[in-house]
Amino acid sequence: LMSQFLARRFGIVTIEDTNIPEISEYVTVLRLADRCVGINSVSTPYYTLVRDVGETLRRLEDRAVPLLNAGAEAIIFGCMSFGFHPFADELATRLGVPVLDPVRSGIAAATAMSALGMRHSTRWLPAVQDKGAMNEFLGRLASATSGAAARQ
Repeated sequence: LMSQFLARRFGIVTIEDTNIPEISEYVTVLRLADRCVGINSVSTPYYTLVRDVGETLRRLEDRAVPLLNAGAEAIIFGCMSFGFHPFADELATRLGVPVLDPVRSGIAAATAMSALGMRHSTRWLPAVQDKGAMNEFLGRLASATSGAAARQ
């Protein structure tokens, strides 16, 4: 959904081919299928993404370029595992289009909602019963992502 602020049409690059059907279903449920030019995979397990950053970037670029040629104006990473290295920034520089990292996008959206004093509708999602456990998890996530941001 964040891509809709940046581009009319987008492509998605994920980690493995097995993720493509699920992502395709999400795109359809969100009624964005007419804006998605395609979904490609780098065919790399998540735990190997940062072993060879150059190779991962090469694979990302190789899988993103056909999406751009098909009309994508932005690229979305279809797996949060890409978010633990600055792949999005580096790929955006190479491609000359926005590349959305789902980890950073999700945190930015949550931060914006918090700044606006907004909360989700309890008619849509029930209230969280154990806020302590949720806050502990979010605190660990924030620490992990702030460390990644500092390395960028």
